[in-house]
Amino acid sequence: MNTFSSHQDLPLELSKTEYKIDSKLVEMYSKSTKCNPFPLSEVSDEYKNTIPPTAILTLSLRDLVSKLELPHGTLHTGQEVEFINPVNLNSVLTCTTTLLQNTVRKSIRVLMIKLSVEDENKVPILTGKTTLFTSL
Repeated sequence: MNTFSSHQDLPLELSKTEYKIDSKLVEMYSKSTKCNPFPLSEVSDEYKNTIPPTAILTLSLRDLVSKLELPHGTLHTGQEVEFINPVNLNSVLTCTTTLLQNTVRKSIRVLMIKLSVEDENKVPILTGKTTLFTSL
């Protein structure tokens, strides 16, 4: 999916991926970031199985990068993220990536991509935008 045309109709859905937030995934994230796998458990027992919001963002960006097959030298230049609702262990999430902007300036392609994550009940979890600069 690494071929982009400046003449595409936008917005354009790039991918839709479903994944389950299981204990193995949370443990792997926790080890790689050296953080508490359930940081909100210290706030209240109500949140004892709530995973770090940044873990959801990491999964979304990993999905985006793996699907786009971006060329070497791609720069991630900006990001906006809104965490809307907490996610509990064993939730099933759907991440949708949508191309919002695709412009060319000199020898650089500028891509703005929207990330949307919702749970199995269609409750919004995260929304955001990321901007990438790639070579042509």
